[in-house]
Amino acid sequence: MDVLEIKTQGELEAWFDERPLAVAQVVAARAALRVLPYIVEEKNAENFASNILLPVFWAVTTSWVASKYPTHDVDAFAFAFASSASAIDAAASASASASAAFAAFAASAASDASAAFAAASVWKESLQDCAFLDDAIEQGGEVEHAARDLAGQPLWRTQSMPEETHQRWNEFKAFFSNADDNWQMWWDWYQARLDGSKTIDVPSDLLEDLDVRIATLDEELWKQGPAVVNAKIQELMDEAFREAKEREAVANKDLENIPAPEPASIKPVWQNDFLTLPTSPAKDDLSGASIEAAFGSLIDQVEDVIQDISSETNVDPRVLAYLEKLRDKIPTEVPNERTLFSLGHDQEKLGHLVRSQSEEWSADVAAGMHSLHLQFERIIDKFPEWRAFKASHGRDAFSEDEIKEISIVAENVVDQLEPLVEQGAVDSEIVSALRGFANVLVSDSTPEEILIGNDLLVADFVEGLNNTLKSLASWALKKLKIFAKSLNSGVEEVAEQAGRDATMGIYKLIKNALKIIVYGGSVTTGVAVPIAALIPKTFEWLQPVLKSLLGI
Repeated sequence: MDVLEIKTQGELEAWFDERPLAVAQVVAARAALRVLPYIVEEKNAENFASNILLPVFWAVTTSWVASKYPTHDVDAFAFAFASSASAIDAAASASASASAAFAAFAASAASDASAAFAAASVWKESLQDCAFLDDAIEQGGEVEHAARDLAGQPLWRTQSMPEETHQRWNEFKAFFSNADDNWQMWWDWYQARLDGSKTIDVPSDLLEDLDVRIATLDEELWKQGPAVVNAKIQELMDEAFREAKEREAVANKDLENIPAPEPASIKPVWQNDFLTLPTSPAKDDLSGASIEAAFGSLIDQVEDVIQDISSETNVDPRVLAYLEKLRDKIPTEVPNERTLFSLGHDQEKLGHLVRSQSEEWSADVAAGMHSLHLQFERIIDKFPEWRAFKASHGRDAFSEDEIKEISIVAENVVDQLEPLVEQGAVDSEIVSALRGFANVLVSDSTPEEILIGNDLLVADFVEGLNNTLKSLASWALKKLKIFAKSLNSGVEEVAEQAGRDATMGIYKLIKNALKIIVYGGSVTTGVAVPIAALIPKTFEWLQPVLKSLLGI
């Protein structure tokens, strides 16, 4: 039978008997919460706050917490006050003759038409909860996870709160506003259950800890009455707020500790949770038209040198092929920074080639190559970003063994970024560019004279990777502040509580990538030596930030 077609308590009990206990528990907890406002009808009873209201809040809070956080050992008495079937039956009848579990609610008489309509609405909404859980079970989901998800949903998911129930809730709020002993926080707690929202605005793990601590307060404390219990709960809430503020302060400090991006060919920017490369033209010291004219003249000059070399017999043919490739690469308009840096490296390679081989060429070829290099260098140096990069890294020196080690380790590190491309978080151009750097550093297809001695190429790769990691770490810390705030070992629970939020999934990928880069990996990941240890000076900012980010 379709659960939505169930009409009687007996049919419902049979349905529950065929499901795990967690199903009955969460349905009972939510049914009890829906009829909670009817307890206001007993507000004139002797010691109402102490003898009725507080014990009822204790019961519904504990039962809800046990469903919302099933991994915690919340006492079984959370559900001892009612079986699930009797809870729904009590909600359906909404009368004083309900079972002992809901006697405290003193719901409207069954003869009241509006109360009867409200009771029918509660019954239907509870059956919708059953259907929610049934769907999760049929789709192969874990019942405890489904129950937790349902516990966090608004109490009235498929229909509005009945007018009869809404009136009782308004009466209840009026009672709270006039009562002593800080009852206002219970108003807030119940409103959060109605809305399916957080009780207080703190990180999810702190909120979970708060809810569990309230539900498991010592029984003797609850017996001391509202003044003592509510004061204790307010104390716990204040502690959660203080810790949340402390975490936010740490996150702000960590963001300040991430260095600004350095000049490099890879200087990513975030655009709506998508890390990509800027496409705007690089800034130069000339007007756009002047720099374009300079590049046009450079293309003509490369073509002249190519013509001169074509008639020579003692020039390595790979040099000719390199120049032809360079000619086609020179832009006819102001380049973006990635193209600018690529041209800068070509200029450096060309300079090394002229210095190392000019004695082997004819005087005309040597003069042409020398002039070409000078003109090339003058143009590239018109860009402040390139000049700043050379000033920072022009004295760096890497041995051949260091270059090979960096390229191998770095390529494996780049592998850790591939899942972020697949998830649509990182532009494939970034990973392609980083991998291209790693490959060219150990290439056998380019003359050795063009490759060796070009320390700027290695420095650009390292700085580009560093800029990428800075962007990823900054994003994660900002998300920590915005919606998770706590990204420690409990992040998986936070992610699940956030539903199927792709943002949390991306965080987990970023976390794993940064962790491997800092601490190395295993045989599976292929990163035996962490690049942060290989080049500690460049990546010295990353380890303390990562420690805070991961809670390690």
